[in-house]
Amino acid sequence: MLRRILVCAAFATWCFLNFWMALADRRVVYFLRQDPGRTALAAVLAWEALIALAMFGAWEFLRRRPRDRGWADGLFLALCVFPSGIAAAALIRLSPWLTGIVAMRWFWPAAVLAVVLAVAGAARRRAFSIHRTAGRMRAVLLWSWPALAVVMFQSAATLVRYSSSDYADSPLAARLPARPGVRVVWIIFDEASEALMFEHRPAGMSFPNFDRLKSESFQATAAFAPANNTLLSMPSLITGEHVVAARPDGPGDLRIQIRSRPGWLRWTALPNVFDAAREAGFNTAIAGWYHPYGRLLTRSLTECFWTPTGIEPGVEDALNFPFPDRAWVQATTLPLAGHIPLLSPLRYHRRVRARDFQNLMDHAAELAADPAIGLALLHLPVPHQPGIYDRAKGEIDADASSGYIDNLALADRSFGELRQKMEDAGLWERTAVIVSADHGWRVSMWRSLPGWTAQDEALASMDASAVPVLVKLPGESGGFVYNPTFDTIVTREIIVGILERRIRSARDIEEAIVHAQAPLRAVRWEANQGRCATPVLEEDSVVRKPSICVSLRSRS
Repeated sequence: MLRRILVCAAFATWCFLNFWMALADRRVVYFLRQDPGRTALAAVLAWEALIALAMFGAWEFLRRRPRDRGWADGLFLALCVFPSGIAAAALIRLSPWLTGIVAMRWFWPAAVLAVVLAVAGAARRRAFSIHRTAGRMRAVLLWSWPALAVVMFQSAATLVRYSSSDYADSPLAARLPARPGVRVVWIIFDEASEALMFEHRPAGMSFPNFDRLKSESFQATAAFAPANNTLLSMPSLITGEHVVAARPDGPGDLRIQIRSRPGWLRWTALPNVFDAAREAGFNTAIAGWYHPYGRLLTRSLTECFWTPTGIEPGVEDALNFPFPDRAWVQATTLPLAGHIPLLSPLRYHRRVRARDFQNLMDHAAELAADPAIGLALLHLPVPHQPGIYDRAKGEIDADASSGYIDNLALADRSFGELRQKMEDAGLWERTAVIVSADHGWRVSMWRSLPGWTAQDEALASMDASAVPVLVKLPGESGGFVYNPTFDTIVTREIIVGILERRIRSARDIEEAIVHAQAPLRAVRWEANQGRCATPVLEEDSVVRKPSICVSLRSRS
């Protein structure tokens, strides 16, 4: 009997292995907004107990009916497809190279074809026995317990190590007296592409709010973010240091490596742009997503609101799913589930993203229109996929089959709303507005995933890695186009320069960029060809080809 109990318990645990492995990896809890021990643990344990008891009862009943043994073994094997898929999806997380292979467009068609051929070959040779195969599957479940025990132990250690208070935001800094004069609103549209916003936008697309801002701002046409992911890029932009590696460690700690210093450092130990603004007497604030800003950066923040990134379904119940919906949440994690409309995890992610975006926009609008805030970072999760906006209807729709361009239209609408809030509050004229992105559109990452649209595919051939940089300064009303390639790591210096009144014009921004880029970039001038060679960033940065040559005049 003990053997049968262990097999049933292993079957049930496999059904939720994504949850246990996520908790075993302590990096995951860095991104959570709430304690998973409170939001998901009870539901997972209850479902596991229910599944194990139901399976054990059915097994005991069928053991007394020898005639039904054949179809019972067949039913058992069919049911094992679900936990095996969950386990496979969970195990893929352990290897970055395997994750990359699975993400390739040809992987799943090839894998399905290989399985079909293997089963057909076995059936043809009459080497396939349902009874023998069911016995082997039960043995696999039984002998998986040593590995399951390790995972469960590590998960329990995470739950015990971090209490609910560890997921709470840190205390905010005391509010300083409001300062008249210039203020900065820094808006990061996650994964925005300069090419698709302006130069190569789809035919018939209109972004009136971005175009209006462009006509009165400093605009960069060939700017690149410090990294191609938010984990590295946002700490780089906020600190002004190139973060080359990052390692989440628990709910409130991000260990990073920076180019200028050896070893691992705490992100919270480095001075950042908010520290500099507060030292200058300004109140600072963040409304953002992905990073747990409220647990990391509040020493210099007087206001902070943040929402988590899209966690794998089942780890954190962001929507507080009722107990019966847990089975559906788990089904969305199956391999290939995203390509089945009724099981697609996009339904979950879109609902979460739409709700979080609307909450985030409410707080962002409050900060943008607060005259007491001298520096506000608004890090918004659009046009980052999944698509949550129906541009034909002009409304947020979590059930729409929308893509990147739809979310880019939402970004334009959102900026228009933020601008209107500042104008209504009488703050637009004295506010320096910076619009940029933490990285460009990552076609190679999204192309093989559910949610990729025909219009996305039509735009996928262009280089969308450059990020927008628009800087509207107080008192400046004319447009200024800056074509040389540069790294947006200089944003911190630009913000501090604006607050300290050292940067008052587009030419001042140009000088700050040239001064900051000089020690970072080596440019070869091919005199015989009369053109620029490819700029190469030092150390581990990606070599990027500029769309327009670096101007030697502007670097002098």
